[in-house]
Amino acid sequence: MDLIRIRQILINLIGNAVKFTETGFVIFEIKILEIINESRAKILFNVQDTGIGIEKKSFEKIFEMFSQEDSSTTRKYGGTGLGLTITNRLLGQMNSMLKLESEFGLGSSFSFILEMEYATTLHESVSIPKTSLESKQDSIQTNRSLSSIQSKILTVDDNEINLTLLRTMLQRIVPKAIIVEAKDGEEAIHVYQSENPDFIFMDIQMPKKNGLDATLKIREVEKSKQTKVIIVALTADESLDEKEKCFHVGFDDFISKPVVSKTIGGCLSKFLLK
Repeated sequence: MDLIRIRQILINLIGNAVKFTETGFVIFEIKILEIINESRAKILFNVQDTGIGIEKKSFEKIFEMFSQEDSSTTRKYGGTGLGLTITNRLLGQMNSMLKLESEFGLGSSFSFILEMEYATTLHESVSIPKTSLESKQDSIQTNRSLSSIQSKILTVDDNEINLTLLRTMLQRIVPKAIIVEAKDGEEAIHVYQSENPDFIFMDIQMPKKNGLDATLKIREVEKSKQTKVIIVALTADESLDEKEKCFHVGFDDFISKPVVSKTIGGCLSKFLLK
């Protein structure tokens, strides 16, 4: 079972619930539904909120890439993190799927069931291939090199949980770096101008000004400042069209969500360890 994917799915669902809930509560529940044997069980994961809810007619539409109940919702709240289509696709790879229950104006509940191990044997022996060990050693060496890097990194995302996750990753990978944050494209431009970061991780789907427009503006400002900041796109849309848009407006690289530490470390190494 891919625990990294499960974590990213939960971060997305909880992040969306928090984003669309202005008053009330968000509940995250884990429940054992059935014990299959001494080491495996069917486990329910459920995220419930008292947010804006979803109309019944929009249930199918809500799972489409980046779709939302209406355009006013998109303007007010921004994108939906990973996108429920990608979340469902990740679950499909684990033989599961999202179940949606919602009432417009009263909240939503997203749940899924996974068959998982719930106990391990202390004396279990695990064989690690040599190539995996070599890869791990290379990763350790890269992390050691990055740990000495002193730079300023701007992270931009309208989802507070995504910002927290990325900040945690960066603090582990580049502990000497200064991390500054922005929650939408407009704020990103202001922070860029005041903080002069060396590196930017920029989400694409955001309210007020999206990542594409924010990057275009930053590239315009750079011309007068005669500086060059590295800007990396963070997006759940892996399509060739999306990548072409990103590179056209001036992004230096492209990272697909869900974001993991290894990918972030590799990207930083690519540009900071030249």
